[in-house]
This record gives sequence, structure tokens and C-alpha cells, in this order.
Amino acid sequence: MEKVRVLKLEELKEAEVPNNKAVGYFKEGFSLDNPEVGREFLLYMEFGEKKVPIPIWHTSTVTQILSENTFKTKNSIYKIIPLDLLP
Repeated sequence: MEKVRVLKLEELKEAEVPNNKAVGYFKEGFSLDNPEVGREFLLYMEFGEKKVPIPIWHTSTVTQILSENTFKTKNSIYKIIPLDLLP
């Protein structure tokens, strides 16, 4: 489980849900998996003493992996930034 920030880089012209989140919007949480085409990308929080992962946020369905940390959904393009890399 890695703590990350998911940053919206772009909204697609053909977005199914336009203007849902502004470009520059970000959400922080824990990532359990890499983005996968055909699935939503989920962020989790840790809960309780055993630190059970609880889903807190998700994107629309991932349609394309653009690079190691960037992916496209039905609505937007996002970048995953590991929080240990931020100043």
C-alpha cells in the first residue's frame, strides 16, 4: 500500500460527466493496485488498529494507460504522484 496523490491533468472533450472536477483537482489516499483498463481506479484510507483499507474515492473506468504514472478514464486524464516524492 502506497500513499499517493491523484491529480487531474485534463478533462476530455468527450467526457461522459463533464465539469465533475476541475483540472488541478487532487485526492490523496492509499493505492493498492496500478490503474487497469476496464476498471475504476480506487483510493483507500486506513481504518482501525489493523489498518484495514477502506475505499474513499474512485475515477470513472480507465480506458488507457498513457505512461507509468498517467492514465486516461472515460472523462479525464490523471497522474499518480507518490507522496514521498513531493517536497
